[in-house]
Amino acid sequence: MMKLIKVQTISGETHKLKTTYQEARRALDHAGTVVLTGTNLNNRRVIIPIASIDSITEVIDDVD
Repeated sequence: MMKLIKVQTISGETHKLKTTYQEARRALDHAGTVVLTGTNLNNRRVIIPIASIDSITEVIDDVD
């Protein structure tokens, strides 16, 4: 089992990133953070501007 987060942007896009909710929350709470970076399910790097994030949800997926 792998922990994933689902990031919904204000434009309606949804991204699943390989990280925990706590790690994402810690990055968002840091004062100097302007983008959230992570790896998606295809092992591609994803860069999401903080200003465009609508919500973050933790999901558990059975993808390894």
